[in-house]
Amino acid sequence: MQISEIIKRPFGAKLNGKRPSANHPIQRSIHDGDQIAQCIVDAIDNAQSSIYVAASYFTDPVYLQHLQWKYVSSNPIDIKIVLNANKENYYLPFADLVSKGAEVKVMRKSSAYGQMHDKFCIVDNCKVITGSFNWSKNARTNNDENVIYTEDGNLVDEYLEKFNKLLAESDDFEPNNLNDVEDEPVVAEQKPLDETAIYENLVKELVYAQVHTYDEQKLLTLGKERARNCGGDAHNLIQELDNVYIKLLRDIKVADDKKDNIKISLQEQLESAKGHTTLKLENDISKIESQLSSKKDSIENDNRRMRTEVTLLKAEINNLRNIEKKNLVDKLTEVKSRSQETELNNLGKKPRFPYLKLILLILVSLYCFIFYSSAAYILIYSQQDAKAARLNGEIVSDPEIYSGDALNMALEKGVGTFIFISLFPLFVLAMIFAISNIKNKWVMIPSLILVFLMIDGFTAYKITEAIHEISHLKGLTDTAWDPLSIFSHSDFYLVFVFGIFGLICFKLLLGSFLNTINARDENLRYERSKMMAANQKQSAEQLQIQVSELDQLIALKETEIIFKTENIETHHAQMAKLEEEATRKIQRVTNASQQLEIRYANITQLNIIKVENENFSYSNLYLRDRITNFIRGWKDFLHEHFSSAIAVQKSREADEQVSIWKQQNFSNSKETRL
Repeated sequence: MQISEIIKRPFGAKLNGKRPSANHPIQRSIHDGDQIAQCIVDAIDNAQSSIYVAASYFTDPVYLQHLQWKYVSSNPIDIKIVLNANKENYYLPFADLVSKGAEVKVMRKSSAYGQMHDKFCIVDNCKVITGSFNWSKNARTNNDENVIYTEDGNLVDEYLEKFNKLLAESDDFEPNNLNDVEDEPVVAEQKPLDETAIYENLVKELVYAQVHTYDEQKLLTLGKERARNCGGDAHNLIQELDNVYIKLLRDIKVADDKKDNIKISLQEQLESAKGHTTLKLENDISKIESQLSSKKDSIENDNRRMRTEVTLLKAEINNLRNIEKKNLVDKLTEVKSRSQETELNNLGKKPRFPYLKLILLILVSLYCFIFYSSAAYILIYSQQDAKAARLNGEIVSDPEIYSGDALNMALEKGVGTFIFISLFPLFVLAMIFAISNIKNKWVMIPSLILVFLMIDGFTAYKITEAIHEISHLKGLTDTAWDPLSIFSHSDFYLVFVFGIFGLICFKLLLGSFLNTINARDENLRYERSKMMAANQKQSAEQLQIQVSELDQLIALKETEIIFKTENIETHHAQMAKLEEEATRKIQRVTNASQQLEIRYANITQLNIIKVENENFSYSNLYLRDRITNFIRGWKDFLHEHFSSAIAVQKSREADEQVSIWKQQNFSNSKETRL
């Protein structure tokens, strides 16, 4: 349940279907300024019979406006307010609230250093809001505050007793008497005075405290006796208050021994102030020196860091200039030299014709031609020839992996057969030649290996099969041909090795021969030399760019060294300036301390002269204090000897007479000279 809902609930109402018991009263703590303000506003708006407020500071018009609205409603209620006697509480129009029927009082403490510092509100004699929260805008919007909202009956009774006591000891709110409190002792939320003014007030209060000392209990007893003598008749108060005033004038006449005591107290106060000033001066000087040392240490740390960075930069520049740049320049010189040599020499050289390579290529080509033409004949016609010889009763020739008469036998079978047999080795060599001209070696090499294996492997397989069949016809073997038995035939390996050897030799000799022939081509050599020279020039340009970038990097680091060196020099100047500034500050605080001690001494001497000459003045504050104690004794008699109703009535009559006397005797000035 929200605090606003609790406050709006009538006293004694059920909470969640249950009536709060006396053993478990409703209580909540609130710590947010806006929520506290809302709690107070809700309490005012939902009040049914009474609102009692004790506020050290009541300066927020929001709460006053809600209190004024209660008199506009159809059910006006009893509103009583006790304020502390500070000037801020005179700025809101409490007179308007009084004119509507509210009772507003001002509490003035007897001690010049004390004040009514309470902050609580009692609603309908059954709810209390109390805590650190002043009824000010600053408390609502800026401060860290807290309050307790409670419906505990015992606590409510205690706060009611406290409020009635404050109300009885307070004076009526008099908006025209703002000047009476204008220069009273400094209280919270006022602008602080300077040290001279504080000391002057302190000395003044010290004198006043001893000059104006009186027996408070005796004055309280006197008030009771005077009330008893006249039966509490308020019309006698004017004369009695005059007597209190005359007694004040008589008491402030200072005897010699009292003067001596006051002067001793003033001298002790002066020495204490001087000691405080000396201690403050030492602290200020220590603080200045500490700040100077801290700043100098910070600058020196920066200087050490920058000196280290300068050393590292110099080492880096030396490395860049003597190692990296030297290597780049050497490479650049070498590339330029090679470029010039390529342009001057390469175009005039022409390779010799590769006669030896050509002869070897022809021999290998003949070898491949004869081998693969023989293989082709064996593949196609060897089995037919064996079968024909057997039918004719001729002797079947022993099977062989190579036949030297293959071309003659093919020619005997006709020109077409000869041409067909001759085309097989030409086809194989042409395929090798075509694949050798592929530019991409990652495509060419796998293609060559695949062709070698397919052509030579197929040829070796078929020749081995043909030899096996011929051997079977001759009766040399009675085993039928099994393709899986190929790896156990030596003929297969012989054919495969002789065949792939010839193809590999042909490929290598062909490539070498073609490269030499291409190198002899003037145009091709020119383009190659031109491309080589262009590549070398491009390399030289890239190296030159790298050298330029390295020079720029070196220049940048040299500039950084200059900048850091200048900063180090600037820091030295700053340190000298800081020392001069610290010296000036120390001199200023020393002079200020000496001047303050002189002012303290002058103030003390002036007050000593006043004491010696009895040149005193009294403050209305001290007169009010005596009157307050006298009236307290008067009212104590009333409440002890009359019924409550009569005592309250007579107390009001007494307050009226006190107000009349104050209007006649209190001036608008702060002090009255005697």
